[in-house]
Amino acid sequence: MTSIPAAIISGSYQSASNVRDAWVSYRRTQTHHSEFVSGSRSCSPARSGALHDPEAAFLDEDDFGQEWQSRFSREQSRRRALEDDALLQNVEWDDDFSPEPSTRPRHYDFRRDIPRHILSLDSEDEDLNVFPPRPTFDPTERTPLLIRPPSRVSLVRPAPEEPQNLAIPYDAIQRKISFSSVLSKASNKVKYQYGGQSTFAQTLLNAVGVLLGIGMLSQPFAFACAGWIWGTLLIIGYGIVSCYTAKILARVVLEDPHIRSYADIGRKVFGPRSVPVISLLFGLELFTVSVALVTLYGDSLHTVIPTYPSDTFKILGLVILIPAVLMPLSVLSFASIIGIFSLMAIIGIIIFDGFTKVDSPGSLWSPAATSLGIDNYRELGIAFGLFMAGFSGHAVIPTLARDMADPSRFDEMINWAFATATSVYVLLGIIGYIMFGNAVSDEFSLDLMKYNVHPALNSIAVWGLVVTPLSKYALTSRPLNITVEILLGIDGAFEVAAGVTRTAPQRVKAVLVAIERIVLAVAAVTISILVPEFASVMAVLGATFSFLMCVIGPLCAKIALNGGLRKCGWTDATLLVITASMAVWGSICAFDSATTGDV
Repeated sequence: MTSIPAAIISGSYQSASNVRDAWVSYRRTQTHHSEFVSGSRSCSPARSGALHDPEAAFLDEDDFGQEWQSRFSREQSRRRALEDDALLQNVEWDDDFSPEPSTRPRHYDFRRDIPRHILSLDSEDEDLNVFPPRPTFDPTERTPLLIRPPSRVSLVRPAPEEPQNLAIPYDAIQRKISFSSVLSKASNKVKYQYGGQSTFAQTLLNAVGVLLGIGMLSQPFAFACAGWIWGTLLIIGYGIVSCYTAKILARVVLEDPHIRSYADIGRKVFGPRSVPVISLLFGLELFTVSVALVTLYGDSLHTVIPTYPSDTFKILGLVILIPAVLMPLSVLSFASIIGIFSLMAIIGIIIFDGFTKVDSPGSLWSPAATSLGIDNYRELGIAFGLFMAGFSGHAVIPTLARDMADPSRFDEMINWAFATATSVYVLLGIIGYIMFGNAVSDEFSLDLMKYNVHPALNSIAVWGLVVTPLSKYALTSRPLNITVEILLGIDGAFEVAAGVTRTAPQRVKAVLVAIERIVLAVAAVTISILVPEFASVMAVLGATFSFLMCVIGPLCAKIALNGGLRKCGWTDATLLVITASMAVWGSICAFDSATTGDV
């Protein structure tokens, strides 16, 4: 068994000794995730132009080539003229020149047009010298090309005192300067540096925090739909494939310093026309997650207070959701930590209940009735989406890769992140399926109140599921809000410095932004009331959006960058065909269950 690397142990120790750094790293990731997923930095020229770009200090290779091509051609012309000077430096013309030797040395400075960042390269490295050092001449030499005042005309040229070597006086003229070698050596010297601030352990914590979400609550129900054999194969297989595609995205990001978001990857691979499509898919995905959060909140509160239906609590939840979507991101990132602790508490309480209860259902000592295989293919299609929904965290991959202090260890970090998330999903799925069997609810935490053994602990767990959606809703829906505001031309209305009075147009924009965010919150609640099944919403999320953005999209990007289908490897082609088939069948089954209400 592979041991935990020392880097994780030491990194975890440092993070524990300095909790503030870990918290700052988490908030930074939440901020970048909110902005980059929306594509606001990529889709809005006005916004992108005003932002600080760490790569702005580096030369763009195309601009470098165009600029130096013209300068290099001018240098070649000067070099040929200099070669003529060298060959004729011992020729003394008799008309209109003075025979007196020149005491002024000639200097040929080819460096005056070279940018400072090229001149700042290490001068001791001979291979990196773009141009040779300036030549020096003996002050006693005769320089016939320098104009002198008119003098006598001599028909006889005096013989030279000693033989002169007509060879080229310095090595630079003898050597042909290759333009491509200049570019390659300069580009090898200038390396892209990523200003990441997160350590290995902090990035690992952020990645696990993104992957572990409300999708884990439906894992036991997914096992009930797929059975033990298919369920185990699917959840482990999805974890491996998702980890593989996450590495694909990270490599694309780290090879191009201009990529800042998932939409930038689509622009590079598929062209600018793909950006609106990607933004639309992300918007629909985030809206589906928002609907799932509202459903989870209403069902959990109805379990604690069964006097009123869940739809009533969903409507009353607007009292909290509407002010939350109007809060700044700095406040929302603090609130999101509550959801993480709530999910961790739920996991601990469920395991404790399973070991302390001796009678079925709800006991790990007396397993409930389960199935080895599938009952029908419709439920298998729903399981496709439910399992895949737990791994929909690829939107934050560009942020994690760019914010890592040592990006060369990203593959190692993402391996541990997906191994941790997959292990948690497998653990919860198996425990929940053993405890409640085929009768498990689509939110298996609701079964805790049905078969209550520890009322106090179970109430804490369910109340945690009430608080978690409320704390995560505003942060989850923020990228969607920003995208819609950019499309409407009202973005940036809330981005006014403290103490600065808004102008009349800014006040109008602020009102429109508030209305837009309220409308989206009401729409999420409305869809949650119309589609009350949590499993149906999560199945649509996983089968339709998670497959596209987390598996199919990265695989298509790799195939396109490697030369198209003709140069596609068998592994990528097989994965693409299988996952696309699962996505199609899962989407059909998920939408059917959402419309009929039969899960």
